[in-house]
Amino acid sequence: MRTVERYDHDATHYTRKIEGAPDVYHYLAHLGDSIQRDISPVYKLIDCLNCEMGCNGGPGTNNRGKHLDDVESFVEKRSQEVRKKYLPASFWKKLFGKNKLEKILNMYWEEGLYTRSYIDRSAIFKKMVVAPTPKDIEATYVKMHKKDEADILNCGSCGYKSCEQMAVAILNGLNKPGNCRYYVEDEKSLQTEAAAQQMLNKVYDHTLEEMHKSINGLSSLSGQIGETANYVVSSSSAIQNMVESTRSIYSTLTHNAETVLKLTESSSDGRNRLQKIVELIGAVSEQSDALIDACNVIGDIAEQTSILGMNAAIEAAHAGEAAGKGFAVVAGEVRKLAENSGRQAVEISNSLKKIKELIDSSRESSTQAREQFNTMAALIDTVKNEELRIKGAMDIQNAGGNQVVQSLNEINSLIVKIKDASSFLLSSGEAVVEDIQSLRTM
Repeated sequence: MRTVERYDHDATHYTRKIEGAPDVYHYLAHLGDSIQRDISPVYKLIDCLNCEMGCNGGPGTNNRGKHLDDVESFVEKRSQEVRKKYLPASFWKKLFGKNKLEKILNMYWEEGLYTRSYIDRSAIFKKMVVAPTPKDIEATYVKMHKKDEADILNCGSCGYKSCEQMAVAILNGLNKPGNCRYYVEDEKSLQTEAAAQQMLNKVYDHTLEEMHKSINGLSSLSGQIGETANYVVSSSSAIQNMVESTRSIYSTLTHNAETVLKLTESSSDGRNRLQKIVELIGAVSEQSDALIDACNVIGDIAEQTSILGMNAAIEAAHAGEAAGKGFAVVAGEVRKLAENSGRQAVEISNSLKKIKELIDSSRESSTQAREQFNTMAALIDTVKNEELRIKGAMDIQNAGGNQVVQSLNEINSLIVKIKDASSFLLSSGEAVVEDIQSLRTM
């Protein structure tokens, strides 16, 4: 039709285009009857395309099922590109080229060049063509890759009305399976499948190799995780023992702290009592001084009394025997009393001096004891402060130990989960390898 348009631009108005069998054969089969009834042909030119969409939809293409515009748009685009490249640009060159083309066509033109007539040679056909049996047809279908009823398309792309006619032609050597559209598409599919199978085999082999590497790595990882779990369990046990020891030490320190606190209170109470004793000894010392003074006064009084008794005796002697006898007795008794009092005063004074010496010695000792007690109290305070510091450090260590044990327990739990997961991955990987090997053999 495009060729006719070179000479007659209105060719599309009287041209009918029929695409694909069996539409073409149905039209030609009824054309004679239409001519006899004088109702045909309506069109002067019949453009018969043996395949739907013409050669663009033939068995050598993969365009079956695609939209007509999608297929022809590429053909039209290519046609315009070729025209633009080869057709002359100027009017005179176009006219010259057209005339030159007509001269070439006219050189080869003959009357009746494209006239075709048909002779009924069915008798010869029957002699030359062997009628196959159903088994022969089935065997030929297998050669055409038609294995069940769904593969019998009767699409007419081969030029025959049915797949059975195509099979008869192949059996008689008049055609070949390569002209069957289904065979070509299936052959391409088989080739694609073979290439895909080859690619799959490569993928299988590579996947198996990588899976073996992964399984080996998982197996090694599982062993390392097991060793790590054992180390963590051992470390956790050791740290647990350390924490228990720390707790025992902490308990002992707590008890010691309570004891030191009681000792501090007792030392403070003892220091206060010792201070009171020192004060009492001081008061006794002062009182003993007063007693010594009193004894000295008593001694002085006894001495004065003795002097008075001596004077009384002298006076009694001067008074005479009768008057002074009684007075002399009184004077003698006074002198004895004075002597006894003086002697007792001396003894008491000596005793008080010794007592005072003892008291002074006790006071000095109590002072030294108080100082030592103060030193001991200071040392107890130091011990108490150190005990508190150690207890505070042990508090922190105890809390840290508990956190470490808790963390180790969590780590141990996670390691167990990881070990289980790695074992599951290992078994899954082995199952995947078995599946891949089974797929490889399919």
